[in-house]
Amino acid sequence: MTDLYKHLRSTVLSVLVVCGCSQGPEVEYDCILDCNIEEIPSSAPDHVAGVRYLTLDSSGNATFRNIDKMQFANGLLYVADYRSSKVIAYTMQGRVAFVLDRKGRGPGEYLDVKSFTVDGKYLYILDNFSRKVFMYDSRDGEFVRSADIGFTAWDMEVTGCGDFIFAFTRAENGHLYGDQPPGRVFITDPLFNVKENLLEYDGDDDYDIIGQLRYFSSSGDGIIYSSFGFDGFVIFDRNQPGVRKYVGIKFPDPVPEHSRKDAAVLEKGCNYIADVPFSSGKYIMLQVQDKSGLLVNCLYDRNAGEFYGNPESACRNYIWYPLAGYDGYFVCLLDSKSLYDELVASGFEKAGQEVEAAITRGDPVLVFYEMKP
Repeated sequence: MTDLYKHLRSTVLSVLVVCGCSQGPEVEYDCILDCNIEEIPSSAPDHVAGVRYLTLDSSGNATFRNIDKMQFANGLLYVADYRSSKVIAYTMQGRVAFVLDRKGRGPGEYLDVKSFTVDGKYLYILDNFSRKVFMYDSRDGEFVRSADIGFTAWDMEVTGCGDFIFAFTRAENGHLYGDQPPGRVFITDPLFNVKENLLEYDGDDDYDIIGQLRYFSSSGDGIIYSSFGFDGFVIFDRNQPGVRKYVGIKFPDPVPEHSRKDAAVLEKGCNYIADVPFSSGKYIMLQVQDKSGLLVNCLYDRNAGEFYGNPESACRNYIWYPLAGYDGYFVCLLDSKSLYDELVASGFEKAGQEVEAAITRGDPVLVFYEMKP
């Protein structure tokens, strides 16, 4: 059992069944976490042991508009920019190891990068246009082979046993075509044959009013999934994906179940998880909409069973929302001087001259928050 399962305390009750039916998936939670977003202590920065920076090489074709997904494996850092149809692998010193920039119709070329994932052997590219998964050597980017898949997906993860987990969200008036699995999440074998469907759609009138850029995050032996379909997330054991924990979140102003298909509810100050949570060590970070419509970072300490937020006034180690959790760190992207200035104005510790010069030039800089054990 993974560390993500340890000490994940239930602060409300042990099991809750949400009967969504046409309003959303039916979920039986293993535990419920009480996130009173309006009253949580503003002491999240107190849980940061230190901050360090990493400037990424942005020369040649190692440029990106945004980091849509980030993963650490094989001693490398992998980032994907879906708009540029590109995946870049960096060393842990920020130097480029290789770049996958192979959009086209030739051998080893893809038409689309919708998602990617990586293990010890391969870097996997999900291409929805060709309905294929392309496999490249995860250490040098050399093309190995591709495989046909009979479905569309928005995100993917590979497990330690060679199975895959995919996420799919259906929009209003959307339909399931052909062999599209009926689940919001489905697990396949290494040959991409569907083995199990989870959080299934209940007929043609079931859909999600919000789509997400990411549906999965991974750290260590855990894979987290979340969507707007329910107030919570699912933790999969990477090595045994059949082992999972459904975690519910209790908000003071949740989205009413009868309104979960009404886009107008998003303007009414309801609380919901806006992005997939990220895990690092004993912490899980959630981004939650508050009653004023702002997105708030909520840090959950699994050992203490408590949520913490950033203070409104200036403070040291203000925690920006991460793109990954890695080896006791949360990692976020500084992609503009204005963002850096905003964080410094909030009390963030200033970087050194070389890093500040890189930020001023517009070079991408990663911030590693070392979290206290």
